[in-house]
Amino acid sequence: PLRLGRRLGLVCLLAATTGPVFAQITPELVRERTEREWTLKADKMRRHLLPLMRKHGIDLWIILSRENTPDPLLELFGGYGVFLDDQMFAKISSKGVVALKADKENLPAFEAAGMPKAGKMPYYEVQAVDHQDGEKILAWSRGAVAAASRQAAGKKK
Repeated sequence: PLRLGRRLGLVCLLAATTGPVFAQITPELVRERTEREWTLKADKMRRHLLPLMRKHGIDLWIILSRENTPDPLLELFGGYGVFLDDQMFAKISSKGVVALKADKENLPAFEAAGMPKAGKMPYYEVQAVDHQDGEKILAWSRGAVAAASRQAAGKKK
């Protein structure tokens, strides 16, 4: 009975002196972890998925999802990138907003059309009123593709 009392006392003492240990989860730690995950996933896609798609003649990969079923890529990136020849020239946000890449050459056309900037990157939102104007969309898209190509050419130097 005395040994049991000592053990019980020791357990109570330890429980009283060691409170719960909680990790300090800060926004910075969450951001760092998320960025590491995105970097790893993007690297895997670039190193493995894209070469396999090219090998088998697949130019475009579309993921269809059902209503109320989360799309893992949408969750990962917060939207979709639209690519041509490995260059992203447009993005589609999780809310369906289409934005086209801009640089100093095609930016004046986007500004003249009143297209607002979509975030911090050089992309400009296509307004809903312009969605039905195929000629405008085609001209703006060609400008966005050219902007992406110019950016890639500048990086290769």
